[in-house]
Amino acid sequence: MDTNCGLIVGGVAIFLTALGYGYKIHADRRHIKLEKQDKEQHYHNEERIKELEKKNGAEQHQIDQLKTDLANEKKDKGELKDMVIKLQERIINCEKNGHAKKEAPKPGGIPTPPDEE
Repeated sequence: MDTNCGLIVGGVAIFLTALGYGYKIHADRRHIKLEKQDKEQHYHNEERIKELEKKNGAEQHQIDQLKTDLANEKKDKGELKDMVIKLQERIINCEKNGHAKKEAPKPGGIPTPPDEE
């Protein structure tokens, strides 16, 4: 009887000590498990997750903005290429038709219109 009483008192002592140190006890038919209750760690992890989600949202907004800017730059680049091609064609047509100027205007000077004959 003393042995059974000692085991029961020892089990209760372990149970109360575990609860004092912040452990949870899971008991089923064959096993007794002690798990540490990390409320502070859980709270810290939740705060960290919220902080990372907020940071991720800001970075995603920045990524979207940069994608939009890149698309606009590509569109502008395409328009500039088209303008260059058109200007080159106009220059070639002017040279073929003889409308090209013979002299380049002097810096700071006013160019003179071509002579009409």
